[in-house]
Amino acid sequence: GRGIMLQTRKMGENRVRQPNEAQQRVIETLDDNIILFASAGTGKTFTVAKRVAQIIQAGRAKANEILCLTFTTKA
Repeated sequence: GRGIMLQTRKMGENRVRQPNEAQQRVIETLDDNIILFASAGTGKTFTVAKRVAQIIQAGRAKANEILCLTFTTKA
């Protein structure tokens, strides 16, 4: 599959982030539901956001048809 990149700005810098292999598999899995478990700082929110974008770009759902929640155990 093709790489999906996210441009973010941090303190005036342009930074491009590319998903790793495991994240890319989650992003590209459109035919199944997923539950994503991973340690802190591993890019779960990034991965979920890119998967939602992929679902919208693929025409599988409209943005107003998606509810995406993330939370921590501290919440």
